[in-house]
Amino acid sequence: MFLSLSVTTYNRKKLSSFCINSINQHTPRKEYELIVVDNGSTDGTVKMLQKFKRQGIIDKLVLKNRNSLGGAINRAWGLSNPKAAWLLAISNDHFCTKGWYENFKAVITSELKPEYLLAVERMPGHGDFVPRKTRNGGSYLVRKRRWRTGFPFGGGLAIKRAIVFKHRIKYPEPIFYARKGSLTAVVCKRAFQMGLRFAALGKPAIMAQDNGFNDPEFKAYYDKRFGITQTDPDAARRRRKLALLRKRGYIPDPDNYYKGVDYTLGSHSRKALTEYKKQLQKAKE
Repeated sequence: MFLSLSVTTYNRKKLSSFCINSINQHTPRKEYELIVVDNGSTDGTVKMLQKFKRQGIIDKLVLKNRNSLGGAINRAWGLSNPKAAWLLAISNDHFCTKGWYENFKAVITSELKPEYLLAVERMPGHGDFVPRKTRNGGSYLVRKRRWRTGFPFGGGLAIKRAIVFKHRIKYPEPIFYARKGSLTAVVCKRAFQMGLRFAALGKPAIMAQDNGFNDPEFKAYYDKRFGITQTDPDAARRRRKLALLRKRGYIPDPDNYYKGVDYTLGSHSRKALTEYKKQLQKAKE
């Protein structure tokens, strides 16, 4: 099997570095190509990506992409090697854990026979899932009940390349869908309507990094990412959502979430989570 793995970057240099190094460290080099599309970073990310390209870690590099996140993924898919059986798109705030690729390979070649799959273990209602094993030892997740939001939320979508090109599946262009969920949710909805077989990868999997929701260094980035403006009719709801993400670090139980993987929760998220728990305790009293 050959995988075309694409990463979309925009600033957040240290997250991008951690992401790309984890791919290089935990994915068999002869079994994947790495395509990186940068959306106009201004913080030194470009020089770092060019260095990775010279070192042979990145196979194809696109700079100064002027489209949105969706446009960047579509561009990477268009550059994918024809011999790639699967396309996997992640953002630079994810990282690959040890054994993720072996688990991914086991699940897609198992009796589940998925045609699209979530390879990143990060989504609201994460407790709605229970782990299962395939006959060949792959770890995957099943739902205990219906999706709370209707469809999966979050990045890390893998889909068969033949299906993408046969049905002309593309990510939507807007940077954020205020009322339709994430970009991945929009693509998953179409796949669901087409009747494609779905699976969600269990650990070891690709994981979310600390995200930076609680990191002052990335505050301007996330404010821009969520498109919060005074004239936005949905601004109040978005502000509430962003505030909640910052309080929780976007991960319900981070200690359990990162247990057994090569990542430690950042001090800024630890501080924010501790403060948030204190506020909850006060509210109960």
